[in-house]
Amino acid sequence: MTVIEKIKEVLPSLNKNQMEAITTTEGPLLIIAGPGTGKTLTIVARTLYILLTEKAQPDEIILTTFTEKASFELRDRVSQLAKKLNYKNNLHSLKVGTIHSLCNEFLIKFLNFTPLKKGYIVLDELTQLFFIYEYIDEIITKIDEKYLGKWQGKWDAIRNIAAYFNKITEELIDPDSLSSSSDFLKMISESYRKYQKKLFAMNKIDFAHLQKIFFDLLNNRELYPKIKQRIKYH
Repeated sequence: MTVIEKIKEVLPSLNKNQMEAITTTEGPLLIIAGPGTGKTLTIVARTLYILLTEKAQPDEIILTTFTEKASFELRDRVSQLAKKLNYKNNLHSLKVGTIHSLCNEFLIKFLNFTPLKKGYIVLDELTQLFFIYEYIDEIITKIDEKYLGKWQGKWDAIRNIAAYFNKITEELIDPDSLSSSSDFLKMISESYRKYQKKLFAMNKIDFAHLQKIFFDLLNNRELYPKIKQRIKYH
């Protein structure tokens, strides 16, 4: 019995499209489907297909998701299916986690190529807001008793400004490009520069910068081969 036949026997609900996704192992693969349609099941089965056909070892595969709860569930489902398919190798080295946790893993490994120092702190969505609150007078300008001339309430301002900061980082927007726009965007640009400088000075990093700095590492010609060398599937 072939590997795919074994998978089909254990998971008889798999349809033709899912089977095609599971067995497509050359080049990039994009799966588009709505909630509850079996995307996770397909990814789990595809992982076991790759392992059982010996196209990769566990430490050569990365599985990412958006939340810690989902990553734990993903690891459990891979482990359960591995038992059903009688996969004998240890899955401990399989890299399963959130996008942020995996970015963090590589930042720690290549810390000397980042603006951070050993022992840096990652701010989640809530602690990022508290960080801005703590240094708001250094980061944000007040005009006519309003933050950036727009928001009067401190927490209202912090929540809105944090959203601007994250968008600038995640969309790879050059803050200098905002300086020639409206007065408001110019102030956002100035505040962002102050926020970023303070963030790194305090050896802290938010989720958006975590992704941005890892992206910079991937674009480093010297580092990319080192990052990629043990990863065959992700």
